[in-house]
Amino acid sequence: MTITVFRHSCWLLFLLVLLLLSCKHRSTAEFITIKDPIVALTHVRVIDGTGSAAKDDQTIIIESGRITTVGPTSTTAVPASARTLELNGQTAMPGLVGMHDHLFYSTDRGERDVLAGESFAPLYLASGVTTIRTAGTLKLSSDREIKRAVDAGELAGPRIHLSSPYINHRQGESLDPARASQLINEWADQGVTSLKIYENVSRSELAMVIDIARKRGLKVTGHLCAVGFREAAEAGIDNLEH
Repeated sequence: MTITVFRHSCWLLFLLVLLLLSCKHRSTAEFITIKDPIVALTHVRVIDGTGSAAKDDQTIIIESGRITTVGPTSTTAVPASARTLELNGQTAMPGLVGMHDHLFYSTDRGERDVLAGESFAPLYLASGVTTIRTAGTLKLSSDREIKRAVDAGELAGPRIHLSSPYINHRQGESLDPARASQLINEWADQGVTSLKIYENVSRSELAMVIDIARKRGLKVTGHLCAVGFREAAEAGIDNLEH
């Protein structure tokens, strides 16, 4: 499990963002300053992500990168060999999971799209987002390379679940079932875990894509327009983005 610790101040995050913006392809290891095998975070406020109320004055024991104990500081034994960090006034919580996090951005007028995975991945992590789903890509090969670099520890970033390129067509046209099946299977073979439907896909086309996706164990999400949200839900779509 990954946790995120926040100070009750935005200054450290601001400085970290500036650092990340000034660097390129910084590895995960470069950002890890505490490498002791056992670490104890004491007197910390804990939000466990279950919906339960936050708990004050807690101790978290981390061994070999894994949380082994969470409990009140007054009753939690800290191993003698542990590196102890006193975290009064700070809060620990599970890393955030982003379900719609692109690795590109568009200019203000939408006239130009810019691939930005090498900077976005570290910035997501710096903001406490430890897992993302890309929810649509302009260039799958680029997203795959960012994911590979993060998985290998060559680039600091969150766990990445890849989504497909946008599934769409021009108005008045339609999806070719054979071509759609071919592309979806190719994307699945390349590690895509969800498909992104876009604006002009019809109700019947959405159903077709969902059927193909189910055969490969893929999820389907959509930025819909030609299909209403009720129709999409009835067709079996997994998520609605807009």
